[in-house]
Amino acid sequence: MGSKETFYITCLENGEFAFKSKKYGTYLRADKDKVNTYAAYKGDNERWRLITEGVHDGPKPEETYYIESYFGEYISMNNKNKVKLMEHKKSYERITLRSLCDYKNNYKCDFYAIKSATHGERYLRVPGAGTGQTIGAQTYVGDNEIFVMETHRNGKVRFWSKKYLYCLRAVPIEAKLETDSKDKYSEFTLIPV
Repeated sequence: MGSKETFYITCLENGEFAFKSKKYGTYLRADKDKVNTYAAYKGDNERWRLITEGVHDGPKPEETYYIESYFGEYISMNNKNKVKLMEHKKSYERITLRSLCDYKNNYKCDFYAIKSATHGERYLRVPGAGTGQTIGAQTYVGDNEIFVMETHRNGKVRFWSKKYLYCLRAVPIEAKLETDSKDKYSEFTLIPV
């Protein structure tokens, strides 16, 4: 957000508003199927109504962590959509939890996309249903990239696929993540970066 995205808001009658550019002094204007600006406020095309029905506080801020498995290894994501477990905490192990509060009436804000903090738009992905599915990554968030995060009293968390209902589980010998049912190997510790 910069000076071009800053507006003065004028409250009009009937709960309507006008938005005047702070930088240019022009007004946002509806023009058929697009929005443009107009030099002066003239009337109906510059009047806007804010729709707040069903709106809540909004998404939680993104947080970046090292996500440590039961075995002391960390989730790692590279720039080729490969996911594995590593014994160190370096840049590939920096993982961001992106809140999806606004996803299909998720008012509890417990849905997350698990994103690489180093490689831009790379998200953990469950490839299909069933146990033993190897976790990979891809560059956008769809149903296979949405996880529910459970927080336990011991401070550990568990992530399970919203679509397939299986947990992320650490497999240390193969240094990979896969899907399985709930057990101690599906618990992780979030370590702030």
